[in-house]
Amino acid sequence: MKILDKGEGGYRSGDPRGKCLECGGITSGKPYCLEHLNLLPGTSELIEKIEGREQEIENAHTGKADVKGEIAADILSVLRFRKSSISPSALAKDVGLRGNVIEPFLVALQEVGKISISSTNGSISISLRR
Repeated sequence: MKILDKGEGGYRSGDPRGKCLECGGITSGKPYCLEHLNLLPGTSELIEKIEGREQEIENAHTGKADVKGEIAADILSVLRFRKSSISPSALAKDVGLRGNVIEPFLVALQEVGKISISSTNGSISISLRR
């Protein structure tokens, strides 16, 4: 019984070794080898998005956090979804960043009036500004 059949150069059921559709190298059942993963649909867009986030983080650490960038949008989206205040560390986790990485974005978003940062009994919380 064939489950997968990609035709010439592809992968087939029962054969744990596939061949790269680009160069013919062994791929462990995948359509492309590591060298040619960028040929998979959506891969180049994903790589661009990751590189963009890395650039945003680098810019934030030089004092230029982008309040209109993807990371700021992610922060605001999490805050809209939660509808209540959240600690900086929980917010960082929800956005997929470390605490020291998210801080410049929080400061910048507070400066433009998008969020509120408050402290009660030594506990810091972040919320959307209404």
